[in-house]
Amino acid sequence: MLAVDTRVMPQTEPDTVSGRMFKYKTKAEKAGYFMYPLVGFTLIELLVVLLIIGLLAGLAGPALYNKIKPARHSTAKAQLQNFMNALENYAVDVGDYPDRQEGLQALRSKPAGATGWLGPYINKEIPNDPWGTPYQYRVPGRNGGYEILSFGADKQEGGEGEARDVLSWETN
Repeated sequence: MLAVDTRVMPQTEPDTVSGRMFKYKTKAEKAGYFMYPLVGFTLIELLVVLLIIGLLAGLAGPALYNKIKPARHSTAKAQLQNFMNALENYAVDVGDYPDRQEGLQALRSKPAGATGWLGPYINKEIPNDPWGTPYQYRVPGRNGGYEILSFGADKQEGGEGEARDVLSWETN
């Protein structure tokens, strides 16, 4: 009996130029779909990555925020030190500190009646404290001369922790 091969043979046809046999290609084969494996991520893989990023942000976020809190006090102390240096230069040139009405603006623009003013003693506008409130300038201060202070996060005199005041006589 004759054995019949039931496998499907690819359709072939002789090449008219070379005479070699070639296989017909399907549209998918012509487009190259089977030449390269499918690349990309599944929806589950993307969701797992997003979950991991969310967990890391949830753990690292509060730790970073706790580092920012003391930085505000350090920034306020540095700004107070700059004001104090500018006020000393003002006092050397004019002979006295600005009064309460002139305030820290006397470091930027010449007050009326200030002889010997060689400013501006601060190049930029007078900034607010890191909590967004203006610095308080008082003449005479508690220890004589002047005092500059920031009320901290609670914007009221006194306080502890993040709400503690930043005072010019404590910056040294």
